[in-house]
Amino acid sequence: MLKRFSENEYGVAIDGFDPVAYFKGAAEKGQERYSLKWRETIWRFSSEANRAAFLDSPESFVPQAGGYCALGMSLGKTAKADPRNFVIRDGQLFLLASPMVRRFWRWFGSTARATRKWD
Repeated sequence: MLKRFSENEYGVAIDGFDPVAYFKGAAEKGQERYSLKWRETIWRFSSEANRAAFLDSPESFVPQAGGYCALGMSLGKTAKADPRNFVIRDGQLFLLASPMVRRFWRWFGSTARATRKWD
């Protein structure tokens, strides 16, 4: 059975990137001092304000497909995502493996298929 969210070797989601910052247009590293544990995974944030926003509505900010590459997940495979490559589509965060995969996803990616395969 897969973990709920992709984690690094330290149990930190999305390699320590701030999930709230993506919705402000940036892939930004979080800081250890603004960490919290949610659903057995450590999440890091770049500010206390972002941490508080996440606490108010975590499901609004977590990456879809468990934080794995959304294109891989839509094909039924779990592939590690590079948190610097992301797309916000329909108000949801999708992480992708590389800039080339991100370009491909923008044209052909299926949010419904990625979500369905993860579920």
